[in-house]
Amino acid sequence: MDKCCPRVVFIDLDGTIWDYLDVSALKPPFQKVGEDTLIDRLGSRLTVLPDVRDFLKWLKEYNIVITVLSWNMFSIAYSALRKLNLVKYFDLLYIEPHSHKGYMMKRALKEISRRLGVEVSPCEVVYVDDRDIHLEEIRRLVGDVIFIEMWKDVTSYNELKHRIKHLLEKCSQ
Repeated sequence: MDKCCPRVVFIDLDGTIWDYLDVSALKPPFQKVGEDTLIDRLGSRLTVLPDVRDFLKWLKEYNIVITVLSWNMFSIAYSALRKLNLVKYFDLLYIEPHSHKGYMMKRALKEISRRLGVEVSPCEVVYVDDRDIHLEEIRRLVGDVIFIEMWKDVTSYNELKHRIKHLLEKCSQ
């Protein structure tokens, strides 16, 4: 039987990559304050969470496909990602203004499988989100992915990195 090694990481934005809980509510244009903070035209502030960049760089070193999976308005979320210089870390951006992350993930996996030339199985997928409200739909449509609830299952990006590293080490034995 083939071992299931993490090949794809799907990651949420709001409350997961950054501290703001609804980037779609922000009003661009954004002003950058330091490397990790944006302020919108009304003065609302969004900050990238600690160690996010290091985590994303680390995933890249392992050739893991990194995909944003976010329930937001694409133009606003993309503008924030671009202004924060985060776009370069992601292979795909699935950012859509609806709550059906299972359908987004299913479409993304078809695209990823086509790009890789091999089908990605659910056990090769790590899904990171600060809420588990989409998990039932994802498991129904995609299968039994590895779900890590940010701030509950892990309390930092360093801990998340160690959790995924442990999964990678287990499959290489």
